[in-house]
Amino acid sequence: MELLNRFLLLTVSNGILGALALLPAQARAPEGTPPKVQLSLFNDAAVPLDVIAGAQLRASSVLENAGVEVEWLSCRPKNKTDFSPATPECSTFAWPEHLSVRIVRRGTSVGDNVFGMSFLDGSGEGVYASIYYGNMIDSKAYSGLSDADLLGYAIVHEVGHLLLGPHSHSPNGVMQAKWQKSTFVAASQGRLLFSESQANLIRDRLERVNCRARLAQKAESLAQPDTNLVGRRVGLPTALF
Repeated sequence: MELLNRFLLLTVSNGILGALALLPAQARAPEGTPPKVQLSLFNDAAVPLDVIAGAQLRASSVLENAGVEVEWLSCRPKNKTDFSPATPECSTFAWPEHLSVRIVRRGTSVGDNVFGMSFLDGSGEGVYASIYYGNMIDSKAYSGLSDADLLGYAIVHEVGHLLLGPHSHSPNGVMQAKWQKSTFVAASQGRLLFSESQANLIRDRLERVNCRARLAQKAESLAQPDTNLVGRRVGLPTALF
């Protein structure tokens, strides 16, 4: 019986691993289930909580318009001298499904007109983005747009770089390189969004990794020994066929 149990576990595990290997590039989540990205938010600049909440709402609405669900993690250090996060989940970053957004007052090596920066490795992937809140609130270019909305759009822009990769600026929309007066007007009207092609690429990347995660979880659950098999006669389960 023990030998049969091991055979069944090996058969199921190999089947799931085979499915992982054959997963197509355009793998889709179950219909009606949008792909999800986790954003760990570090408020090092001590931005008022109502501004943070408004920024999260704005950023979520832009990403949801692109067909992506956002899960926010509020992250803070354990104490002022320890920069490791108090919440363990805040340090388990993985591209592209779990990204870090850190809000600081200023950047040490950027101009006053820079609102944020994302960091990509040689392969064009990255999980870290910084937002320079002091530069934002000192700017006079966005009259008519609240601090919360501007912060939300800045977060989306930098997250967009992380999800889209290098050379992801566009002539219009939320991924514009230089934000002009017309950009802020579009933002105030809720029209500063990802293009269709950008949204498609973001969804494809997230759907692929989300689908792999679901298959891996399924493999792990199926690989657990069935203790109910002990002490009774066993036949091959029909679910394997």
